[in-house]
Amino acid sequence: METKEIMDLLHSLKIGACPKTMIALVLLGKKPCTELDIYTHNTPPSEVKRVLETIGLVVILMSIDGSQNVKHTAKFCVALDKVYADMLVALVRMREKLTGIPSGHPYHKLYGVLMGYPLSAIDGFISNNMLSENDPSYPETAKNNLLLVFKLSAKNWADEMNTLAVWEHALLRNAPQILDHLYSTVAH
Repeated sequence: METKEIMDLLHSLKIGACPKTMIALVLLGKKPCTELDIYTHNTPPSEVKRVLETIGLVVILMSIDGSQNVKHTAKFCVALDKVYADMLVALVRMREKLTGIPSGHPYHKLYGVLMGYPLSAIDGFISNNMLSENDPSYPETAKNNLLLVFKLSAKNWADEMNTLAVWEHALLRNAPQILDHLYSTVAH
């Protein structure tokens, strides 16, 4: 299946703009995996799973109808590789059992790596050395960047912004309709 056909199938799912974008980044090899929550207003979980597996992803159902939120119907771990998917499943299960995971806990490093976050951003989060959005040096381009799904570190935020540029370039080149959908959600 060609990239355009894969991205068209992904784009056809009603799963929300941000989750769709994160899955596209997994497909493009920019993130090892992602979590996907399905709600009553989304494409049914069985159809989501079928389509994602058809386009080459490993999809593991984490839970169904077990959430406190009655509109939540399923949670999936999505990856290109079963090893990454299994690791994410283990971390999500750990998170569900623990309350208030301390910032220095190894969970955060493992989770951040699996989500494709820059190592310096992960380390900044763990050491509580993040760049505050109120800091005068906080980059203007980060303020409304919907690809920024991690916290910028105080020391290496400029390098971390490069990750966003790489992600955006990959999406512009291979999945422009998905990126357009993400940014159209801001306009409304």
